[in-house]
Amino acid sequence: LEVVWHRDNDALIQSLKKRQSRGGALVVLDECGASMGSAEFSDFFFEQMVNGGSRVAFVVGAAEGLPEELKQMVYQQAKAGSKSAGGSLKTSNGKKAGGEAAKQQKTGAFKWDPPPKTFSLSRLTFTHEMALVLLAEQIYRANEIR
Repeated sequence: LEVVWHRDNDALIQSLKKRQSRGGALVVLDECGASMGSAEFSDFFFEQMVNGGSRVAFVVGAAEGLPEELKQMVYQQAKAGSKSAGGSLKTSNGKKAGGEAAKQQKTGAFKWDPPPKTFSLSRLTFTHEMALVLLAEQIYRANEIR
């Protein structure tokens, strides 16, 4: 389990763009995300591990919530029902980053492949530190259930 703190939303977005090139699933903690019990989370977590090639990145927003660019990317991809697999960074036009696509990627337009999922720890509001503790405990519990 690795925890990475970012100084601001721009740093978070840039970090996600870099991380995407390494592949892996993305799960964004959001109040509108899927709500599930521990057994369901265990299944969900291991499904993400399979989809992400044993790599899953969870994003917990700051006090102000998630960056708008991230929310748009997550919910647009969910709405589009993208079914692509793999782990390459793609721009909003679906091309792999490189040449003109790399320029677009640097300006902010990107898609996560496989499409990101959303998850809600609770309808309650937590500090992001508390959310990390709860998430770490649920990941531990998912392994114990499995």
